Amino acid sequence: IEPVSAEEAEDYLDIISQPMDFQTMFGKFSDGTYHNTQEFVEDVKLVFSNAEEYNQQGSTVLYMSQSGLLNYLIYSNGVQI
Repeated sequence: IEPVSAEEAEDYLDIISQPMDFQTMFGKFSDGTYHNTQEFVEDVKLVFSNAEEYNQQGSTVLYMSQSGLLNYLIYSNGVQI
């Protein structure tokens, strides 16, 4: 939900070149940075692809991320991914 901190994962920025999180997305939405739905969708995809790239297969974090992506796909109604 929040940006990944160096205290949580000191190598995160070595592995993930373009971090994204829901708190940052909320800020972008609030200040009008998103100009269209596709920009928002791209950030959603980035959150989940970063989680998949950084976390190990079988990890709880990756499982929760994949579950979140599935829920997003189910409820996004008509937004193409």
